[in-house]
Amino acid sequence: MKLIKGILIISIITILLIGCSETDKVGTKLNDDMNYEDFFISVRENNDKVVIVYGTIGSEEENLSSEKSAYGYENLMLKLLKVNSTDNIIIKSDSEVSEEDIKNTHIILTGNPSVNSMYKEINDKLPIYIDGDEVIAGDKIFTGDKVMFNYIHPNPLNTNKYVWINGSLNNEYIAINQDNSIREDYDIKINENERYKGDFIKEDDEWKVQLGDNDYSDKNNIVKESDNFKFIYSEFNTDVNENIEKIMKEREEIYDNISDKLGFKNPEKISDYILLDFKQVENKVVYGNHNSSYLGSIYEVYGEDSSIMARIYQAINSQKGFPLNQFIEYGLFYYITMDRVESELDIELDIEKVIEEDKYIQFSYMSDYIIDRQLDWDIVATELTLFSKYLVDTYGLDRYIELYETNTEKGLNDSFIKVYGKDLIQLEDEWLSQVEGN
Repeated sequence: MKLIKGILIISIITILLIGCSETDKVGTKLNDDMNYEDFFISVRENNDKVVIVYGTIGSEEENLSSEKSAYGYENLMLKLLKVNSTDNIIIKSDSEVSEEDIKNTHIILTGNPSVNSMYKEINDKLPIYIDGDEVIAGDKIFTGDKVMFNYIHPNPLNTNKYVWINGSLNNEYIAINQDNSIREDYDIKINENERYKGDFIKEDDEWKVQLGDNDYSDKNNIVKESDNFKFIYSEFNTDVNENIEKIMKEREEIYDNISDKLGFKNPEKISDYILLDFKQVENKVVYGNHNSSYLGSIYEVYGEDSSIMARIYQAINSQKGFPLNQFIEYGLFYYITMDRVESELDIELDIEKVIEEDKYIQFSYMSDYIIDRQLDWDIVATELTLFSKYLVDTYGLDRYIELYETNTEKGLNDSFIKVYGKDLIQLEDEWLSQVEGN
């Protein structure tokens, strides 16, 4: 299993309606039982078109994060539709969305009304909405940086079509607000210990929300602490209880290896939830297994999760923000863990062999927000590892850390130019010249 399986750092984006007529705002009632799974089935079986829209009215950083999320959701849609490409999944900016799009397509929105102009347009017409720094859901009001929510609802601008809302109070988390696994109508994540899932009350054409109890359950847990971790696991997880000292030692060794190379530690202990099985992970993890590590927590199934090193890396590095491009994020990870990368990924870090066999992948093919998973990942890992090592050996680790932080606010090429005074292609040529000269 690949080491960094699924760092799909993914969420979605919004749309601007331009000049919608009154007749477009009404329509026949849609399927009351629609949820995420039904949505994908409907799109696949009915050949429906979906427009994924990113916002342009926020800051540069927020707009880029929104755009990245759009491409992440395109990738997710293609995966769930089981196709490599389709003309029915379209990405547009909020300023590009037409009245025709509103009339004929389902819409995917994400983020915050301050970033996305269509979200701003329909925000107060939705059953779960953002009001300043609060999320209003029925009679409950939620605040806090980690509040995110997802739901599917008839589009208020055309109730013949659906709008998939992906909201976040903190614009920084737009790119990691992702959850397509729930079976209910809505999912509201407040923090690691509070989550609400349920179905809307559907009366005529109006859908209302009445929240029940907190869905998160944390009963019968044992808590053990080490120098850098707080381990939480069920008293019924006897295998973990018997091996907890070994687990603590293993995790601390990985932590020390990564933090020593990065040059910094986590300011707080990392919460490591060790669950019984992956079904429990799906049901009980508030933010999703991968995204939780971006927020400083880890969820794992002991002995069955090959990505634990990546999760610890993410939890430590979360204080530096969320890079927009996997090229930079993966590059730093592979460099920091390169003593284990070869064995973990079962690859040979031999760039001369890659070039000789005419398998080299130019960086231009990896420079989108999300690296195409159809590429030969052993080659991708080899190139990213050795290119990152070249940058660190030549310019220093501090510059790469600066590159990582810069890429949380600026695009890929702009980040390289700001930090190194050269664009990615220039640095690629520089690195290959050294390789060929050896």
